[in-house]
Amino acid sequence: AALFNGSEYINLGNTTDFGFTNEMTISLWVYLNTLPSANNYDLVNRYIDGNFDSFSLFIFATTDDVRFCTYNPSASCVNTTESIKTGQWTHIAVAYNASNTTATLYVNGIPNKTVTTMGSIAIRRQINITIGGSPSITDFSKLTMDEVGLWKRVLSSQEIFDIYNGTFNITENGFTNNTFVKF
Repeated sequence: AALFNGSEYINLGNTTDFGFTNEMTISLWVYLNTLPSANNYDLVNRYIDGNFDSFSLFIFATTDDVRFCTYNPSASCVNTTESIKTGQWTHIAVAYNASNTTATLYVNGIPNKTVTTMGSIAIRRQINITIGGSPSITDFSKLTMDEVGLWKRVLSSQEIFDIYNGTFNITENGFTNNTFVKF
């Protein structure tokens, strides 16, 4: 697992491997000792303030729910119906499909909320994908993350449930041109 203490983040770069535009799934485990107070806790981002060719998966500071937003040209977001808990590992996933403008957030392997009016993600600028923070802010996330996966396809509800249960075989389930970071 990787501990983020509020002063760093992981930069995955901006290679064509991260050209998520039509379909994507993000999956990760997160452990919080404390909830965010003033700034959001960024989980996985392709975002710089004022840039509208991007997405962000984060824990919202005001309500402590998990949110996934696309920005093109304005923000379209889906948020969980419950706050994230401290002192325990929580599995978070989002499956995004631009062709039907749908995003579904999952908590502990179960679909939590779906929005059918998500915006698209245009890739007109080279913006790095980051884990645990964003270069546009100075107060980074204070949390622990593990098993961060980024897929260039929409994983099924069963596949996301299998990741949660530890029965999803990364090498047998179309992981070509995708990213999996196990700390």
